Order: sequence, then structure tokens, then C-alpha cells
Amino acid sequence: MMTDGQRRTAGAFFRACAQIYGMALLGETWAIWQKLGTRLEYRRVPRVSKKDFLAFATDTGRTDGVYAVVPSSEVFGPESAETQSVLIRREWLPVPGPFFVRLYRAQGDKLFYVPDDLAERDAPAGPSLGEIELAALLGDLRGRNGIPLRQLCISDRECEALAAILPGESGRTLRALCALPTGERLMQTLRLGLDLGALDFDDGLLYLQSRLDRAGVHPTDAERGELYNRYHTFYRCRPMPCHRGWCPKDLAAMPSREQINALRRRERENARRIAALPPLELLFEPGV
Repeated sequence: MMTDGQRRTAGAFFRACAQIYGMALLGETWAIWQKLGTRLEYRRVPRVSKKDFLAFATDTGRTDGVYAVVPSSEVFGPESAETQSVLIRREWLPVPGPFFVRLYRAQGDKLFYVPDDLAERDAPAGPSLGEIELAALLGDLRGRNGIPLRQLCISDRECEALAAILPGESGRTLRALCALPTGERLMQTLRLGLDLGALDFDDGLLYLQSRLDRAGVHPTDAERGELYNRYHTFYRCRPMPCHRGWCPKDLAAMPSREQINALRRRERENARRIAALPPLELLFEPGV
């Protein structure tokens, strides 16, 4: 059984994983917990058994306001070969399942971003300076009848049509998104698309341009240049669940899992060769 202190730490840990990674297999969260415990010598991440860890996750996940632990069939579909339960950001549950399949593929073999204070990052992170500046620029652009996008509300037929056919919470969430002013709706959709891996850098830029055209925005060359610069800064510095918590500028400098595994294999081979060598003392014995 876990103590109250262990349960508080585990709850904060799962909330942080949901915030940073968006989605992770439960077995992956156990590996991250162990990695943190080894690195910090269990000062901030207590030693618990895997059985207690998984039992806590499955018992409390559905009632936590930040994360949920759900069967893989609810995320990837009933025909999925994956059998592990999935930790997921609770606000994403209304998102249709195919987006999670795309996110899982986008995460691929990327290494998890695991800071030492991960278990203390259980509160939602505030917007970065790049995000604030991009949102401000979008809100200032003028669309139909010269109205700023922070005030302009225009219908999005595709969004409204999808909201009409989605059931329950999914439809309600999408209808609330459709009702937002155009500038705010653009930012929310852009953030979600990037985080889920549905948009890459070029797709995100094309999405912004197409939605600005629909809103009747005709930016000057200077505004186009500023829009690109702010979007570029926002994108490069945004930690994304599709990159397992890494931001693109840091991920670009990271070795791939294959490169790391190849390095470890070489280290093991070198260790075996060294172990097979005769003792160093023999080199100094007469006649050797």
C-alpha cells in the first residue's frame, strides 16, 4: 500500500505527465518514474512497487481533473493491438480517436523529456512570450469590415458541420470552439493541431494563411513578414506532446533512439573486449 505522501507525489507525477506528454502508455510512465527515482536517489520520487503504482493510476485516473487513465481500446480503437492502458490529458478526451493514433505515431521512438522537477510541474504551463506575441498580432489584424480578429466572429462551416455530428462532450467542446472570436479560435486550433502532431511547421503556417483569407484579412508585406517571424519563434520554442515534451529547437539537437542504442551497443562490445584482455599486470612480467 502507498502512504499518503506517496499518493500525493504520484498524483502530481501523473498530472505533470498529462501536461507535458499529453498521452503516454502506462508502462512508459512507470519507466519515467523509475528513471526519476534513480537519478534523484528517491529524494523527490519515492520508491514504490510497480503493482502499487499501476493500481493507484487505474483507481484514481478517471476522477482526476487533469488526467485520465483509459483502456487502449477507447483511445486507439477496438481493433488496436495495443493492450496497455493509456494516460491522457483529460481535456483531450472529446478529441476523436484518429487524432490519438496520429499523435502516437508522431511520438514514435522519440525520447521522453524528463526534467528533474517533472513531478513538480503538475500545473498547466502559462503561454510563452512567443505565443503571447503571435496571439496579439493575430488579434490586431483586421478582417471583414475592418474589424480586428479579436472581435470578429465569423462562422466556420467545416467546424460547425463536424460539431453537429460528433456525440456528447466532443460536439459540445467543438461548438464552444466555433463560438470564439476568430483570432482566439485560430490560436486554440493551432495549438491543438501542433500538440497532437496533426500540423507540422509548414502545415501550421498554411492553416493560418488559409483561415486569414477566409476572414477577409489582407496583410501588408510587413505584416506577413512579422506574422512569419512570430509564428517561427512560437513554433520552435513550444514544448509539444507530439515530441514527448521537447520543443522543436531542442529536439533537433537530440540524437535519435537508434543512435543512442547503437552507442550503447558499441560500449557493451568494447566492455566485452576489454574484459577478454589479459590482466594488465602480465604486461610487466618477465618474458611476456
